[in-house]
Amino acid sequence: MGEYIIFKQNDGEMKKIMPSEYDEEGLLQRLIKDYPTLLPSIFSERIFTLTDEYPTSVGNVDILCIDDDGRIYIVETKLQKNSDRRTVIAQLLDYAAQMGKESFDAFQSKIKERTGKNLDEILGDLGESVEILDRVKQNLAEKNFVLVVAMDNIEPRLKDTIIHLNRDWEMDIFGIELNRYCVEGGGEVFVPVVVPPPDMPRPQRPRKPQINFDEVIKKYREKGLEAEILEIRRIFERMEEQDEAVQVKPYPTSIVLDIGEKQIQVAINSDPERDHGVWVYNPSLYEKVYELGKTLGLQVKRGTSPNFLKVIQFNGIEGIKSVSGKMQNLIERLIEIVKGT
Repeated sequence: MGEYIIFKQNDGEMKKIMPSEYDEEGLLQRLIKDYPTLLPSIFSERIFTLTDEYPTSVGNVDILCIDDDGRIYIVETKLQKNSDRRTVIAQLLDYAAQMGKESFDAFQSKIKERTGKNLDEILGDLGESVEILDRVKQNLAEKNFVLVVAMDNIEPRLKDTIIHLNRDWEMDIFGIELNRYCVEGGGEVFVPVVVPPPDMPRPQRPRKPQINFDEVIKKYREKGLEAEILEIRRIFERMEEQDEAVQVKPYPTSIVLDIGEKQIQVAINSDPERDHGVWVYNPSLYEKVYELGKTLGLQVKRGTSPNFLKVIQFNGIEGIKSVSGKMQNLIERLIEIVKGT
């Protein structure tokens, strides 16, 4: 715990403020949940809370967060008086091991049970995009988690353990010590201290490469969908050649056809058994895309997200089979919708 801070009042008087203990762990947990930007910003300055008390077979994760690169943060909050350094590290590792066994569908289902919203709706409310959802899927599948110990005071041996695991074992594990100071006359000051220090050298990991159509075709061929994916590729590439408002964009786990500088995107997952569909980023186009999907006999969804919504979905192998023969008409009509024709 920090020794003290110096507080300058409006009248110019300087006061020494001594640290204050947390009365209960719930305050620390609420602070992290409501202000996830307190978490170590080693990877990203933009971190968002998904839910608290995320259930696993070995207990509930105190707080589950993601950042704008789709990294999943498993946060365990503890008060020093209620914790043991070996126990808190073991808990985080247990949570990561159990979450690493989960399918993306199970992950989304638990999020919805806790929040009442689908993951894409939460991201839409935050103003984030389908690319993050894609990266979240990838990070869950590859068991890439950021582990965070959040405490009022991290004792020296626990700090040494976190630094050792981070630096020598190259684990993405961090500590945040949130020192609390009560100001006389009202108000509180919280001072975060990150472990390891942000300026400590860490090995740099290369980002996952973007997938290409040849790799996607290989995966679809294994599922008996070669003809369908070849037709989709032909349509994507031809539309890109014919219209400057259309662009094929590869991501680590999907190929996306972007229409109108991200007003609408048609996303094809590299795994044919996963989710595919039409994402709309311009809310004024929701209803038109919804009606188009209905007209083409595709599965559609209405919504009111202020940022983006998956309006048309053709998930899994059967979805790809159903849409491949309609893809040309679908994209042509989507282009017309974006252009207002």
